[in-house]
Amino acid sequence: MYCTKCKIKFPDQITKHSCKSITEQPENYEGFVYKIVVLKTSVKTEATIYVGSHGSEKHEIKVGDGYWHSSTCDIFQEIYTNSSSELFYEVLNYQDDYKITLNVEAKMLTEVNAKDNDNYFNKHNGSSAINNDVEYAENLVKRIRAGEFRQDKKEPLDKLDSLFHYQGRFKDILEQQTYVTQQLNDSMGVTDKCEPVTILENRLRNRIKEDVRIDGQQTIQGAKNCKYAKTEILNIYSHYFTNL
Repeated sequence: MYCTKCKIKFPDQITKHSCKSITEQPENYEGFVYKIVVLKTSVKTEATIYVGSHGSEKHEIKVGDGYWHSSTCDIFQEIYTNSSSELFYEVLNYQDDYKITLNVEAKMLTEVNAKDNDNYFNKHNGSSAINNDVEYAENLVKRIRAGEFRQDKKEPLDKLDSLFHYQGRFKDILEQQTYVTQQLNDSMGVTDKCEPVTILENRLRNRIKEDVRIDGQQTIQGAKNCKYAKTEILNIYSHYFTNL
């Protein structure tokens, strides 16, 4: 079946799919999590759901690139290869880092304990590719804030601002930026008291290794608005967080 909206040819067994989950996909991504639901089949089965992921850090992948599932369940294989079966296909999540895709898949499967859930064909709950040790992460934050990784060198504002950044909040806080600007104006643009910006070195994003920020957005934007600090520079924390 060919979908003119998705511009994808689906296997005949996939009789229904979520167009929205496919047409609204991001321009670039390394992986995605999908779900296949059995709507109708002549194969005797209690399970109806399979959740999987598809991705690569080295090769470009897209929904409909010829990959549809990688289930090792014999019953699901029998259903999928049965021409009378009717299946529903939906993409649940896209990520620009394939490792995060694997984590998202594992989280979804673990939440429903898919490997022991009679409604699922999955034989395991996936495997996380990134360290999810909360205690380790909290300890690392304490070490960063204590200044263990602080460097003496500084970086230009424009360079820091241009880096792709991960931020815990969904939008910037104007009040906090204004406060930073006022403090810097009062100090004639001296940024020595600003909280250093944390940078992760050589992170793989969209199959390209690059430095990324994980904080400092309010400080950087506030400093950019300072009338004295247009070309000022900020301290940074060490780049050596390559295993996060």
